[in-house]
Amino acid sequence: MSVKKSTSTFRFRKAKGEDAPAIWFRLHGRDVMVYPLALYDALWGHCRNERFCYGIKADILICRDGKSTYCEFFDDDFGYYTIWYMQDTFIDSATRSLTDFCAAVIRGESTLYNKHEALEVDVKPQAAEDMLVGLQELATRVRYPRSVEDMKIERFAFGFTEPYNGDTTFVVRIGNRKFESYLSDWSNDFNRIRLDIESALWGYPNNSSIRLHYEDDPITIELIHYGLNNSDIPVFAVAVSPDYFHPGPKIFGFCEARQLISALYLGLLGICIAEVDDSFDECYGKWDDLRLEIYNHLQSCVIEDYIKHNEEEEDGFRLRNRVINTVAEMKADYQRLQEELAM
Repeated sequence: MSVKKSTSTFRFRKAKGEDAPAIWFRLHGRDVMVYPLALYDALWGHCRNERFCYGIKADILICRDGKSTYCEFFDDDFGYYTIWYMQDTFIDSATRSLTDFCAAVIRGESTLYNKHEALEVDVKPQAAEDMLVGLQELATRVRYPRSVEDMKIERFAFGFTEPYNGDTTFVVRIGNRKFESYLSDWSNDFNRIRLDIESALWGYPNNSSIRLHYEDDPITIELIHYGLNNSDIPVFAVAVSPDYFHPGPKIFGFCEARQLISALYLGLLGICIAEVDDSFDECYGKWDDLRLEIYNHLQSCVIEDYIKHNEEEEDGFRLRNRVINTVAEMKADYQRLQEELAM
């Protein structure tokens, strides 16, 4: 039995009685103001129980058949209901309305979202520029790749842009999309970070979320194992979610698993290598003691063996980590890892 599909469209416009534009959508007999970042997530296939409009959460699935979009809504006014949409109409109107919205924000024009700061749905110019980059990238992709040939695999990059200072700036990139935040010393458990990376290595169902905290809120790097036909190359579907203090669009993409783990692992260890100025010891304690502690918590033979394709034999035994005792030993160890693991 065929399912009747809605042809409702998203539009960036002024609604009756409003003095500024927003993205509007017809839902359950009334017009609702759609949250831009949630709509952006939906286009990337990542809207799961997310606040979609005021008082409404949504699960949105852009179906593999190329014809349908399936939506489940959890509505404060009407409860739970589902709607099927024409996929081309849904995607095209969502993309066009988001593009128009971003252009208006970049031009400095007021939108209705500016008046709803308490809902935390306002989008700043930098976030709008980042969203446009993501929309342009999304237009070049096969939505559900089944083979390596269909998939756009991009390089993952992670690194600190300054020496350790309590709140240390880092940048994470997938292709041409990037996000910048800070790593706080007091709110991160480096042993936990290592364990989360290790848990991501061994395939479904061991998907993993790696959390790097700024103050008391993390950015989250979600790694989902993505199966491909006729391919032994391990691939992650990656979603990087900003922390509360840096609102903006998530970063999505496909990355070769070992390359991503190598970049993230070496990038994190790299925070221990840079020297700090003389004032550091007065504020935080001895840097040499602290960086040896961090390095020993992060270092993992399990991760290194994975990157190097060293499969453990059933009756074999491998050390889980090494103990590094001096700064000179740590620097030599890191240089060796860069030579062996960099991809």
